[in-house]
Amino acid sequence: MNSSHSLDDFEKGFRQLDDLLGRNHLSLRIICCGGYLIQRMGFRGTLDVDAFYEKNDDIDLLIKRVGALLDLNTDHTTWLNRAVSTMSDWPDEKFCERLFSFDNLTIDQVTTEFLLGMKLRSTRDRDVTDSGNLIEHLKILDPIELYHHLNNMSIDTGMSYILTAFSEMYGEDWFKEYYPEHEQELLGIFRMDDKKGRRSI
Repeated sequence: MNSSHSLDDFEKGFRQLDDLLGRNHLSLRIICCGGYLIQRMGFRGTLDVDAFYEKNDDIDLLIKRVGALLDLNTDHTTWLNRAVSTMSDWPDEKFCERLFSFDNLTIDQVTTEFLLGMKLRSTRDRDVTDSGNLIEHLKILDPIELYHHLNNMSIDTGMSYILTAFSEMYGEDWFKEYYPEHEQELLGIFRMDDKKGRRSI
């Protein structure tokens, strides 16, 4: 089994889905996030497209059909899945950008900053690595500034996860230099996170 599909594979899937939607007099808008966007940025591949979209049994059948026709489905999931729709709050429209627009299928994506916020809320090792890559891509140098920026975006993530992602990207020596200079401010943020019940590493 492949460890990932190509971006061309996914675009063929989108086009095939658009065609089937039209034949069945249906339309769909999805908001992509997760590994597919990471792949589009050139960091790693993925086997499926995580996306927000409204549940619809007819559309779910078409998605499975596309996956079967193009050999995109796996034993565990369809090539396009909405699991994130049930686990995370939907992104505000101001954090969405148009990616593709077909006749019957509209594909948006979350902004890179919002994607980073989503990654920082997960505990999986690959999400820590993804977060570090996104931090470097966005040229973010200050974890405290990022913490406040994400909270202003109503993305609830704790400082400990941000520091872990920075250390993943810039190494342990970076943390040894950063922490002494910002110790009091960081301790204040940790206390605030504890009061809010945010997860700690």
